[in-house]
Amino acid sequence: METINTPYDDAFRTLLQDCPELVIPLINELFGTDYTGQEVVLSSANEIFIRNPNGKKEKRVTDSNMTLISLKGISKYYHLECQSTPDGTMEIRMWEYDTQIALLNAEYREGMLYVDFPDSAVIYLRSNPNTPDELKICIRAARKELKYGIPILKVRNYTLEDIFERRLWMLIPFYIFRYEKELSQIDSDEERLEKLRREYERVAEMLDQECKNGRMRSVTGGALC
Repeated sequence: METINTPYDDAFRTLLQDCPELVIPLINELFGTDYTGQEVVLSSANEIFIRNPNGKKEKRVTDSNMTLISLKGISKYYHLECQSTPDGTMEIRMWEYDTQIALLNAEYREGMLYVDFPDSAVIYLRSNPNTPDELKICIRAARKELKYGIPILKVRNYTLEDIFERRLWMLIPFYIFRYEKELSQIDSDEERLEKLRREYERVAEMLDQECKNGRMRSVTGGALC
């Protein structure tokens, strides 16, 4: 299975590397946690190697493989993927990534192997009414089944007000996707083009205000712009 990077993957990884605090509100939104934003985010290697059914080793590159350390010193693994278009392979890819991440952190205790799977989620830049709210996986082993879901965040569901109120600033570079189907018409309509420009001027003003009131670092505001 070939992994193809897009500018959106690159933007997501760059923001995570330069402004790691941006991912904390995103984790709160996805998993219902209540991190304060003062936690430490440590990024781990995002290159994973697996063997295909033919025995050939293949490289996979995750969008994020990180450890979040709470103010109490408790560590938790997280794995987020930024996907522009559902392609029917996400469940397989998430399983491949998550098992490898779990094995990297595996440990033996009292004669038993323990693997700690990361909390994983997918950010869909494109979605429609038929897009599910989660990916579903069922593991069968020793006549038992373990079923679990991987949550999906749909960027189109969030207005600018939602993004700023919930501090989901990491979604700002992908906000333009809500206009994707209209861009050709907007580009040929001066009035609609001006309206879109004013909206993005408003985004810049809102980011500037967040920096001035201390809710956001200036370097973060600059990266998002």
